[in-house]
Amino acid sequence: MRRPPDSASTPGGVGSAAARIARGLGAARVLGTVGPAAKTQLADELGYDALFRREDFTHAVREATAGRGVDLALDPVGGPVRRASLEVLAPFGRVVVDGDLGRDADWTADVWDLWKNLWDGS
Repeated sequence: MRRPPDSASTPGGVGSAAARIARGLGAARVLGTVGPAAKTQLADELGYDALFRREDFTHAVREATAGRGVDLALDPVGGPVRRASLEVLAPFGRVVVDGDLGRDADWTADVWDLWKNLWDGS
């Protein structure tokens, strides 16, 4: 049986359902991102340990996880948010792509960008 993630980052409305599922599966911490600043006050109500603004979540998630990053990031937005989601992953972490709400042009990534956190923890 697979071990549940220690931490997860999930955004928005789909994310609040995912937060409850992650918690139910045993995730120790659930972090989320939101667009409007006012929604960051809804963390408890939506099932999160903490909510961060989408525009600056990479630094906030790194800080909240003491630099470790998250085991799982759910990304329904795409574009720059997808790249930022890769930046907050813990070693061997996973990004689950479940949409492209931002409708940004697709991007390509060098394999090193996808695997660098396995070696240097960043």
